Amino acid sequence: MALVAACTGMAALSLDILLPAFPHIRDEFGIASGSSGVTLLVTFFFLGLAAGQLFYGPLSDRFGRKPLLLIGLGVFVVGAVATTFSSSLSMMVIFRFVWGFGAAGPRSLAMAMVRDTCEGDVMARTMSLVMATYMVVPVLAPSLGALLLKVAPWRIVFWVPIISAMVLVGVVSTMAETLPVGRRRSIGLKALAVAAGAVVRSRVTVGYGLATLFLFGIMSSYVGGSEAMIDEVFHRAALFPIVFGAVGLAIAATSLLSARLVSQLGLRRVVQLGAVSLLASTSLLFAFA
Repeated sequence: MALVAACTGMAALSLDILLPAFPHIRDEFGIASGSSGVTLLVTFFFLGLAAGQLFYGPLSDRFGRKPLLLIGLGVFVVGAVATTFSSSLSMMVIFRFVWGFGAAGPRSLAMAMVRDTCEGDVMARTMSLVMATYMVVPVLAPSLGALLLKVAPWRIVFWVPIISAMVLVGVVSTMAETLPVGRRRSIGLKALAVAAGAVVRSRVTVGYGLATLFLFGIMSSYVGGSEAMIDEVFHRAALFPIVFGAVGLAIAATSLLSARLVSQLGLRRVVQLGAVSLLASTSLLFAFA
């Protein structure tokens, strides 16, 4: 669980530690205060994260999780280092895509490793515990980024994920493979078509996939716009790490609660309760706004 939480947290660390540096990036490249242009660093990271999963998923089904995880971490480090030394915002945006493509390795393969070893309600409970651990990252990362910016140039926020990824490479190198040879799949076009057909024909998979899509849309828009909103709308830039961390704490607490409820109520019931509460709370906030 610690390894899976660390792998999952690499993407969050790469996103959240950067957010307090947005004003410094605007100053560095002569961008107007409050401009949303810097949010492309978030958008293109997410695009790389999405594209990379199409690469790592099928290949890990054929060659195992461990080698693809190491490849992903390698691409992660290359993209992060290139971003660090970029001389323009456009170059940074391009290399953030590469960085996100690398981050897709640990992000997607972490879930595959859980799926290799458990299923059903046990898998849901395990992922809830992993998510609770993983949410420590968005709680602490913005505060860590803000603290580093007080003592060093703004590009220091890129080096924390780089060092973390290199440490994770050492840990992964000592771990056992979770996908036995007997359960590996071909990566031929016919085999991929059969697998895709099985996914599309499963109402449960498509339904939960769509739910995940919309939930991820909520999260990505929040991450990309939170810094500008707190600074430009509410004029509380100094409170950004605290506000962002408080939201992370709420998510972590709910993940721990979900892990307990799944054991008592089952996965489907917990998801339904979560969807209803999400709709009710966002409707209330919309009306209030």
